[in-house]
Amino acid sequence: TEKIFKPIVAGQPFLLLAGEGNLQYLRDYGFKTFSDYWDESYDSIADPGQRVQAVVDVLERIAGMSHSEQVRMRQDMQGIIEYNFDHLFQTLRPMVVDEFITNLSTALREQDVAYSVADLGQLYRAMVN
Repeated sequence: TEKIFKPIVAGQPFLLLAGEGNLQYLRDYGFKTFSDYWDESYDSIADPGQRVQAVVDVLERIAGMSHSEQVRMRQDMQGIIEYNFDHLFQTLRPMVVDEFITNLSTALREQDVAYSVADLGQLYRAMVN
């Protein structure tokens, strides 16, 4: 959902409490996650209750760190945070728009709806810029 993009836009690290494999899905789209800082194996846990508990365990570990440790960790994460922000706006947006245009043209073709490739190109440019 759009919820994962809020911390990325806000320049914040994140844990993703979602369905199994959602963190990997983000990685598949080119985002970097924070496995160097906490255990992200929760993403592969099938049982929702166990997955929630694994995320709570990560949160408790972070909460148990001293303030200075948290600050150092946050500073160390800055490269990943900036990469994700840039990736969202510079790389992912054109990828998603391209996927949308491809799916739209396929759907139009399957429904025998006449369309102009030039119009789809114009739509692509409008959505990317």
